[in-house]
Amino acid sequence: MKYLISISVFVGIALLYLLSSNSVNTEVFSVSYYGLLGLTGLLALGLLGLVGYQIGRLRLKLKNKVFGSKLTLRLVLFFTLIAVAPGVLVYAVSVNFLGKSIESWFDVRVEKALEGGLNLGRSGLDNNLKELSKKTQFMALLFAEKNPAQFQSGLAQLIDEGAIHEVALFGADGKILAFAGGGNALLPDVPTEEMIQQALKNGQYAGIEALPNKGLSLRVLALVRENSYSGGSYLLQFSEVVPKQIQADAEAVQSVYRDYQELTLSRVGLKRLYGITLTLSL
Repeated sequence: MKYLISISVFVGIALLYLLSSNSVNTEVFSVSYYGLLGLTGLLALGLLGLVGYQIGRLRLKLKNKVFGSKLTLRLVLFFTLIAVAPGVLVYAVSVNFLGKSIESWFDVRVEKALEGGLNLGRSGLDNNLKELSKKTQFMALLFAEKNPAQFQSGLAQLIDEGAIHEVALFGADGKILAFAGGGNALLPDVPTEEMIQQALKNGQYAGIEALPNKGLSLRVLALVRENSYSGGSYLLQFSEVVPKQIQADAEAVQSVYRDYQELTLSRVGLKRLYGITLTLSL
């Protein structure tokens, strides 16, 4: 009996320690939640077993009319009344206060502000993509009137004028025909077959991509329709790298929003774990 009580006390102290340390650390809490839940279950089973064992012994004594058993029953009922009644009151108040306290951690205004920051960043990138699309479509009309021999010089002129970071011309089969870039790249980022097919079908492809060496970038493909000079259709590609500062700001906002969402998802787990601990304390 002494060993069982000692084990219950030890497990209870360990549970309270883990609870106090994990409640302020979302990552640790998410990893060790099921471990804490299992530990709590073991403690609950141990306490229930102890209470059941004592009740069984008392019942057996009453059945055998052991001397002092009725007095023991009265003492058990008396101590149960004076211990459980205040405990239930404190438990009810604590659970109510706990629920409101955890809910107060999750401010709707903060969530809306984070969502607004994400939407603002997306809107800015979408607007830049639309402007790049208009520029690409306009230049595709001009290149449709050029002789294929003038393609390379035309692309180089765009780079010299600072109109675009990187520009390339592809055949309908995706083969590189001409390329010019403001950086050190010798070859353009070749579009995928799906991008090429979409541009050939709809006349344009526009998208925001995360490239390994360039980070976040904008890509637009515009169809250069065949004319008397070219004798075929081509694809004009404009690529623009998103400024590093904008990328860093967008990643920071997204990281904070992701952490906040993880904390929001752990809200139910926090309530449940605190509630179980309060129940065990009762």
